[in-house]
Formats: sequence, structure tokens, C-alpha cells
Amino acid sequence: AYMVIENLKEINFHIKDLEIYKQQFLLTGKERSFLLYYEKIGSILAMIQNLKARANFLDNKTQEKRLTELEALLQSKLVCDEKCMQIRKSKGFQI
Repeated sequence: AYMVIENLKEINFHIKDLEIYKQQFLLTGKERSFLLYYEKIGSILAMIQNLKARANFLDNKTQEKRLTELEALLQSKLVCDEKCMQIRKSKGFQI
């Protein structure tokens, strides 16, 4: 249980970084922030998959369900973020 809590804290930290990179890109248009954003997504999704595999291995259906819900919420956020960043990329700062 301790490791799961620590991993979830780390995921939360990475999601905060994700938001920072998105905001940096939206404000500056710098490609570096855009790339860091997508690198961070890969890290977060890998961490969630590792936790889901552990929950499955331990036959913890409640934990597995919650992680699936977390993944779905993250995917919703990513869709919204993607739309914002594509608008910024195509139209610039002024809309």
C-alpha cells in the first residue's frame, strides 16, 4: 500500500508538471515546452500502467478500477489540452 501511495503522489507531481508545460507553451509558443509536455504524458501513462499491472497481479479489483478511472480522467484532460495547444500552434497567441 505504501508503494502505491508513493507512486500516486509521483503521478500527481507529474500531472502538475504537465499543466506547467502546457501553460508555458500556450503563453510562449516555444516548441521545447510542447515537447516536454508530450514526454511527460508518456511517463505518466507508463506509471499508471505499472500500477494497474501491480493491482492486477495482487488481484485488487478496487484499485484496478480506480486506476482505470484515473486513466480516463487523464485522457479527457489530454484531449482538451491537445485542442488548446493545436489552436495555439495554428493561430498563434492572437485568436
